[in-house]
Amino acid sequence: MSLFKLTRKSSYALVLLTLLARKTKGERISLSEMKTLGLPKAFMAQIAKDLVEGGVLVSKEGRGGGYALVNEPGEITVREALEAVAGEILAVDCDGCGASGSCRQKSFMANFADEIGEILENYTLIDLIN
Repeated sequence: MSLFKLTRKSSYALVLLTLLARKTKGERISLSEMKTLGLPKAFMAQIAKDLVEGGVLVSKEGRGGGYALVNEPGEITVREALEAVAGEILAVDCDGCGASGSCRQKSFMANFADEIGEILENYTLIDLIN
C-alpha cells in the first residue's frame, strides 16, 4: 500500500501506457524504442514488468517483441494502472498520527480515500490521450 502520490514510477507508467494506447491493437513497444524516446531503459523494464505482473501489459521476447496492452485502452482504468506499479492506493494514512484510536476524522478520511479511488476508477487510458 502507498499513499496517493504520483511518483516518478507512476508517472513513467502512465507515459508508457499512453504511448501504447495510441498504437493499434496488438502493436508493441520495445525497451529500445522507449530509450529512443528518452525514457530510462532499466527503469522502464522494471515498470513494464510490474505492469505485466499486474495484468495490464503482455510481453513478447525476441525479434518483434516488446510490450502491448492486454485490453483496449478504454477498458484499462487509471486506478488499475497505478495500482499495478504502486500497490493499493490510499489517499490518506490514518495509522501514523498516534491518535487513531480516538480520532474523530477517521470516518471522513476513509470516505475521502474511497472517493479518490472511485475517481481514478472512472478514468481510462482513453481519457489520458484525449
